[in-house]
Amino acid sequence: MTEPPPPAGKKPASIPKAPPGAMVCVSCGWPNLPGSAKCEFCTAPLVKSSVAPATPIVVCPHCDAENPRVAGRRKCPDCGRGYDEMPSPGRRILARFVRLTSGVKISSHLFVYLLLVTVGLSFFFIQFCGQRKNETADHIRRVKLALTVAQGQNGGYPATLADLEKSGMPVAEFDLKDAWGRPLRYTPRAVLGRSDTGGAMFRECDLRSAGPNGKFDDDDDIFWVGKGDSPPPGGDTPPGMPPPER
Repeated sequence: MTEPPPPAGKKPASIPKAPPGAMVCVSCGWPNLPGSAKCEFCTAPLVKSSVAPATPIVVCPHCDAENPRVAGRRKCPDCGRGYDEMPSPGRRILARFVRLTSGVKISSHLFVYLLLVTVGLSFFFIQFCGQRKNETADHIRRVKLALTVAQGQNGGYPATLADLEKSGMPVAEFDLKDAWGRPLRYTPRAVLGRSDTGGAMFRECDLRSAGPNGKFDDDDDIFWVGKGDSPPPGGDTPPGMPPPER
């Protein structure tokens, strides 16, 4: 036989903390499940106004951590940044990462494995980058040979790489790009005159790849600079240009 419920108004010896949304009995203070009609402890009728107020939550603008709102607290306990400060995108991403990984435990064996994988990937990247540099250098050497032959025949370097075909020294389309698939940059300098075919000829030229970072004129460029002093045989000085030096 079950024990009869306590009379309405009787207070329990101890009252657990009411979770958000619980129905708190106004007679005895007992927290009940949301939607209950009667108190589980004293069977007193429950009213909607007896719902326990939810704890105010404040969301950190820097790391998105949710913490109870506490009077006088102006900084996030997770990342230590002020709630009123303007969040920095980079700092916000870093704080999120730290918060997400703070509870992750990595064993020593897994740490060693990840370290070896990182070192292996770094070594592979260095080797791969070095291989592409060597391939690019081979492309430049083959184009350099064609430019040198054209310079010896005409007395100067051509205005464009496309003019090599007119000199009988065509270059494969593959060699006109570096190992990253970017076109080589050809820059002629110091006009000498015109060749027998009518094209302008130059004393110097610069054949260059932008290198791994894809930016010209920095320390990782792969290049060759050609220099020649012979004027073109039978060539005329273009209008407005000084006569070739002898």
